Amino acid sequence: TAMSKYYEYFASGVELCMPSFTRYRDVVTGAELWPACLPSYDRSSGEQELLGVGCIDLNVMADLERMKRESYWEDFVCKLSDLSKQCYHLDLSDCRLEKLRRAVGPQSSCTDMTLESSCACADPNCQDNANFLDELGYFCDTWVGDDCTRAVEDWGYTAAGQERVLQQCRRSCGRCPQGPCQDGQCQNVETISSSACREKRTTRVTPNKITYQTVVSGFAVQLAWINPWAWLYMSLAHCILLV
Repeated sequence: TAMSKYYEYFASGVELCMPSFTRYRDVVTGAELWPACLPSYDRSSGEQELLGVGCIDLNVMADLERMKRESYWEDFVCKLSDLSKQCYHLDLSDCRLEKLRRAVGPQSSCTDMTLESSCACADPNCQDNANFLDELGYFCDTWVGDDCTRAVEDWGYTAAGQERVLQQCRRSCGRCPQGPCQDGQCQNVETISSSACREKRTTRVTPNKITYQTVVSGFAVQLAWINPWAWLYMSLAHCILLV
């Protein structure tokens, strides 16, 4: 459909390596469930294509009611919120954009350029410093969609502050070198930070919150596999709106 083609743009440009979390109440049992969802990709063609999204309720692995009584619960929820609100740079080179156009039809092509069988990918070793805060108190992923080389002109940063952003936020600023795509592009991505969660470190973030929904048990998981584009949109919507 036209809508699913719209989401292909985002699926082609970002590989999500950490799960997103939500919570919902089962309309039948009334149980509160906390699913973690992560996409799967097909790379057999040399290009990354979204296969679907798998979700599992945290309740399967732990007693959440007991966890809520533990001293770490608030920090745990805050860290899940940080992961779920993370913004990601869209790695969309001219090669990838042209392949998306040609997949629609020859009338959509913008160039006669000869395309490689596989477009280049950003170096997986090139990552943001997850703990870096710039001089105005923003984390690196806040720069997704902005021109980091114009921090002075557009946002009032000092020249030194702009240079630190360019050095510490290479991924979010789109400054990573391109090369052959590798299996396991996620291998060098940091897991949950050991530092305090974001709202404890700066006021420049939205409040700690995990979305609450009421659905029929299992429906959210089934929806993710039937229509993974819907899940992808929910994962990126926060950043799409910001950008």
